[in-house]
Amino acid sequence: GWTEGLAKIYYILAQDYVYEDPWENVVFLDNHDISRFFAVVNEDMNKMKMGTAFLLTTRGIPQVYYGTEILMDEPFDWGNHDKVRLEFPGGWDGDEVNKFEASGRTERENEYFNYFKRLATFRRLSPALTAGSLTQFVPENGVYTFARQHPDQTMLIVMNQNDDSASQGMDRYSEVFGVSTRARDIMTDEVIDLSQPLEIKARTAMVLELLP
Repeated sequence: GWTEGLAKIYYILAQDYVYEDPWENVVFLDNHDISRFFAVVNEDMNKMKMGTAFLLTTRGIPQVYYGTEILMDEPFDWGNHDKVRLEFPGGWDGDEVNKFEASGRTERENEYFNYFKRLATFRRLSPALTAGSLTQFVPENGVYTFARQHPDQTMLIVMNQNDDSASQGMDRYSEVFGVSTRARDIMTDEVIDLSQPLEIKARTAMVLELLP
């Protein structure tokens, strides 16, 4: 539907005019008073990565609740607030596991930790993601796209909420391309030809840096 799924994000951001400076807004997936996001998405790794990609690429200041990086997944319980405030595993003598170290994390936890680390590190050094403007496009067939633009860099973020892969022609985004004909997927380092339709895997977010 026009207002369902990822389209909800589009309509929320379309109301940024009510804020004096939406770039000062704090954006978060979860905190100590609500269920952890990994629990909300029923431990779906693809959805977790999609949420993380949006958190670290949209306008505003991302707030990350401790333990998100290792997939802590406690649901909120009104009768026991401590459930979403458990101690981070490790760091003290006698702890059975130490999630501060890769050897103490599961394969799945390391998969997400490395995804989060790579994206967060890129964001920290990215002028477009930290200070760029935001241009979003009307979602189409379950695919939501927005751009972050800075004089020194342009980023294109494409999110596919569908259970199947999707193909997007790039012509509708040409206003943010300038003279660019290629883009780099910052998670895989793959260079993509923008003159061809973009293939987006099911339940995936692509974070693309336009190349000169």
